[in-house]
Amino acid sequence: MLICTMITQLTNRRNPEIAAGIFALLSGISVVATLLTRIEFFTVISSLNDDIEYLNENLVLLKINSIVWLVSALFISLSAAAFIVAFQPHGPILALLQGFFLILAAVMFCISGLKGFSIIDHMNLFPDADSSTAESIRFSVFSLSREKEIYITASYTLIGLSFLMIGLFALVTRKISIATGIIGMITGIMLPVFSSQVPKSILASGGIALACILFFILSYRLLFKGLKRKDRTKPLSDKDDNANP
Repeated sequence: MLICTMITQLTNRRNPEIAAGIFALLSGISVVATLLTRIEFFTVISSLNDDIEYLNENLVLLKINSIVWLVSALFISLSAAAFIVAFQPHGPILALLQGFFLILAAVMFCISGLKGFSIIDHMNLFPDADSSTAESIRFSVFSLSREKEIYITASYTLIGLSFLMIGLFALVTRKISIATGIIGMITGIMLPVFSSQVPKSILASGGIALACILFFILSYRLLFKGLKRKDRTKPLSDKDDNANP
């Protein structure tokens, strides 16, 4: 039923908004998938050997997660382009800024996925390596995992900045509901601050959750309602003046 509705609406003049809504939906789903498949390793309470063993047992999940990061990068790039086209007629500067930050976030997502595949390549060499080579592989994997976390944090920060621009767009142009604008502003503040300063905190997780929710809210808005503002009703006196020149 939803697919039929999308196809029907694609034939009208809101094509850019419909496209932006579809890509926002796909981006939200893919970001949720990255969270569900993410592997937490190299913690402060475990040894390097324990982390390597844990990672070796979850290589399939790491591969799935790396693929999901790359797919997310694609959908976010498409969302950025679609957002610029859909929002630009109503607020050019904010539209370009939100698209710019989303494109940078997509680049960070892509690098995170590639780092995951680099870790897998190193782990595939680990079983046949001698002691000295194995030790080198351990520290290479550790270094790659740290770099991946940095890019993940950067991607969340950039998504937050993009949603901050969307929040400002909503409050300035009123083309999106004020509630959506407030959620965008909160997300735009929480993600850059808490993801970079305390990435393992509940507040950072809350910011990521809000970002996923906002993707779905924007998707619904763009697909079924668009960015149109309701016309204000003219005062009765104005109508009388127009009727009796």
